[in-house]
Amino acid sequence: MNKATIYSYFPSKVELHEAVLARGIQPMIDLLAEFSAGPRTMATAQDFVRAGMKHLSERPNLSRLIYLEIISEGNYLTELSRRWLRPLLDRALAALKDSTAATPWEGDLTPLVVTAFMQLSFGHFALAPLFHEAFDVDPASEKWVANQTRFLIALMDQMFPEQGQQTK
Repeated sequence: MNKATIYSYFPSKVELHEAVLARGIQPMIDLLAEFSAGPRTMATAQDFVRAGMKHLSERPNLSRLIYLEIISEGNYLTELSRRWLRPLLDRALAALKDSTAATPWEGDLTPLVVTAFMQLSFGHFALAPLFHEAFDVDPASEKWVANQTRFLIALMDQMFPEQGQQTK
């Protein structure tokens, strides 16, 4: 596809950028909404992590696009934050705050828990080229994504032990 064809669908780079983000991030927001609407158990949280990692693994360049905008402090950073990342983070914060588990992750630490999980999921794919070179493996491969997903689930079990005990 050439530039002229792309611009017949998207009149500007901003609109193309917006369409890419909409197709990539909106499903993550929808996954969180679905998770938030139902019973929040460790099993449903694990299902959410699996679905989110699967979604990101099918779109590894989405994370890179987001990180590139962040690192470059590009013109679209404010819009990216306001329109896409803020709704995702707000839903995640609400789900964590509404959790029935007693955890030490309250108050000022709650946003850090959410950002840590975001970094461990989106960052896995954004930093894949670096890890590919450093470890001579493909972090975007099915095996490595499965390992990262297992790691995130194990981390949740450790961070929220009461919920983890209820589902084991």
